Amino acid sequence: MTIIRFFQKSNRFDKVILSVYILAFSGAAYNHIHVLKGGWFPYNRWNEPFIFNFYWTSLTFLDPLSIIILLFNLRVGLWLYLAVMVSDVSINLFSSFVYWKIPIFQQYALISQILFLLFLIVTFKRMNRLAKKIQ
Repeated sequence: MTIIRFFQKSNRFDKVILSVYILAFSGAAYNHIHVLKGGWFPYNRWNEPFIFNFYWTSLTFLDPLSIIILLFNLRVGLWLYLAVMVSDVSINLFSSFVYWKIPIFQQYALISQILFLLFLIVTFKRMNRLAKKIQ
């Protein structure tokens, strides 16, 4: 398992970075599962396109899947994390400006997503380089 080799061969700083990745996606998965209590495709308060609703609902499965892939294949998991975050933040920003019309500074979830994406981008090269060494 990649994660075991990672924790054996990495320093404390890198372990913290990877832990933040896993915790962030675990929290996101929890939130998406919680939202599904409203039924399938519950994201339709502002008449966003169905494809956005479908994407946000798919995050219920993509977030935990990303964690599992990260545990078994660090490099693929890192790229999946990046793809999910870039797409999610992009769609959320677009929806914020076009549909929601709520000032960004009032959207704490979106702000936290943007901050996590920035953290991911800043640490990605380091973690990807480390993943190459381990695998």
